[in-house]
Amino acid sequence: MFFCSRSCQFPQTFIACAWCGKTKRIPPSAVKAQNFCNRKCSRAWQGANNPPAKPTRITLICPICGADFERQPNQIKRVKTSYCSRPCFARSHRLRMAGERNPSWRGGLEPYYGPYWKRQASRARSRDGHQCQHCGIREYDLSKKLHVHHIIPLRAFEKDFRQANALANLVSFCPTCHKLLEWHPDQMSRFLTSWLSRIAS
Repeated sequence: MFFCSRSCQFPQTFIACAWCGKTKRIPPSAVKAQNFCNRKCSRAWQGANNPPAKPTRITLICPICGADFERQPNQIKRVKTSYCSRPCFARSHRLRMAGERNPSWRGGLEPYYGPYWKRQASRARSRDGHQCQHCGIREYDLSKKLHVHHIIPLRAFEKDFRQANALANLVSFCPTCHKLLEWHPDQMSRFLTSWLSRIAS
């Protein structure tokens, strides 16, 4: 197919910009319902005629403090429970992970060790030569008092402090060894078996 000129080969149509009104020549195939002279006019027209939709927000009640707060639907889908603030989330986490619900739970701590605990702990340190019975470090080198550990846990005696704090049920550890053995019951068991046999002999 032959054409007498480029204007016949490539016909052009004049359109008026829907935003600024300027005319522009474009191919017939490019004509749309709304035509613009450049992208700037296109974005301006879109912003004026199609304002961004306001995201839907859902009102919730904080399970910790009871305050009302808002969240977007996509924020609610990601979590099982929503909180109004990070302090409320932290408080909920502490409650959910307290006691036996915590995988690191070791039975808890007994806040009261009986009326003569300090005297018995001092006697246990003296018997052990003020030396950690696991690693051998001395209290003098440690610059702090050794921990005194109950071989049979205090809670097993049901407030019978006389039996719980008997010297035979106490052993001295430095803080590092005490923590290590508490977190590794198998190592604690092996050590106590060896230590008790050594003390008995």
